[in-house]
Amino acid sequence: MPVNVKKCRECGKIFQYFGKDICPECLQKLDDWFMEIRDYLDEHPSAKVSELSQELEIKEMVIMDFIRQGRIMLKEAVITCNNCGKPINGGDMCDECKSNIGGKLSEAIALKKKLEEERKQALNVSRTGGMHVKS
Repeated sequence: MPVNVKKCRECGKIFQYFGKDICPECLQKLDDWFMEIRDYLDEHPSAKVSELSQELEIKEMVIMDFIRQGRIMLKEAVITCNNCGKPINGGDMCDECKSNIGGKLSEAIALKKKLEEERKQALNVSRTGGMHVKS
């Protein structure tokens, strides 16, 4: 069975791939940084990205990635919604866009169920000698 290997996007080292584009060592380093940031924010809840970066010696890009992933939230909005551009504290979409997308998804699921039910009914009619439906 072939081994799937990748080059780590952080350090460039070749490693056995298990679903993440980052080697186990770099993944551990990111987890450690996340814990440091979280602990710092517990004691300094109004800290900004620049303060976190300077005090913890962690690149701003890494902190911004954690914010975009929704792993940390800052009091001050530092990123924008991917959908509408509104300033947000973390994640990739504002609550309004999440709600709108959720509503549209629910509508699409309901429509799919309705169409499947209509198709089943049409097939049942053709099997009972009524109307014939081409598949």
